[in-house]
Parts: sequence; C-alpha cells; structure tokens
Amino acid sequence: MIKPWVKSTLIVAALVLTGCIIRIERPVERVESESQDKTGPLPMMDTGGLDDYGRHKLFASRYIEEGDYQSALEELSKAGKLSQGDPELYELLALAYDGDRQSAPAYENFLLAGEMYLQAGGLESAWRMLGWLRSFKQYTGDPRAGEFEAYLRAHQETGRSSGIK
Repeated sequence: MIKPWVKSTLIVAALVLTGCIIRIERPVERVESESQDKTGPLPMMDTGGLDDYGRHKLFASRYIEEGDYQSALEELSKAGKLSQGDPELYELLALAYDGDRQSAPAYENFLLAGEMYLQAGGLESAWRMLGWLRSFKQYTGDPRAGEFEAYLRAHQETGRSSGIK
C-alpha cells in the first residue's frame, strides 16, 4: 500500500521528469493557486488531494512547463516556507532559475539538489543533477562540484554512502 504522501511525491516527480499529464484514478479536488488568475496557464488543475507544499510544487512544475518561470519561482518560494529538506524543491528551483536565465542561482540549486539526492541514496537523481551542473561555465574549476562528483563516483563504485558537508 503506497502512503498518500509518497503517491503525491511520485505524481509531482513524474510531471517534472516526463512532462506528461498524469490521469489520477480517484476523484480529486480542484484547487486554484493563490498566485494565478483565471487567464493564466493554471485556471483549474487536479491536485489529487495534495497538501499545500505538494500543491505549490505541482503548480511550479506546471508553470515551468509553460515557460512562466517567475510564477514558478513564486510558487516555489511558498513551498520553501513549508519544507526545506526536499531535493525536488531545489531541483525545481534550479529549473525555474535556469529557464529565467539566472545561471548563478540555478547552478547553486542544482548542486544542492544533487548533494541532497546523494545523501538520500538517490543516485539516479544525483547523476541527473551532475549532468545539469556540467552544462554551466561555473562547473569547471568549482571545488564543490568536483567534490560532489568525486563523492558520487565513490558512492557508485563502493555502494557506500559518503557524507557531503
């Protein structure tokens, strides 16, 4: 039996990673984001009974898909006030900043998300963050990124967790 918060996280992750629309099999509530108007990209959206944090992440991922990066950043700011320990939040922040052509905060958030994914044992997600990091000029010569990559490679080779500070 999948717990509701796990299902909510999987729904958000699937939307972000695949860009696909997910059909939810049970009746869902319809909620409007506080930051949207009726003419925006999210006039009404199925939220699947998500809590406020999950709704803000879901709305942000949709705004990112629509190319409305400022609205995504507003939603993520609200989500950040509700939770700080979720690497998906920082990945979404990085994607929104990158889309808004703000490379410094995008880079920092990709690095933070990668470190958090690695600490949580999410190797695939950590490698994905490394791929994004390598696309930035800051990557070359950044000792923190080099350390992250070294920890990631060591973790993959040994199967043990290495702490990143």
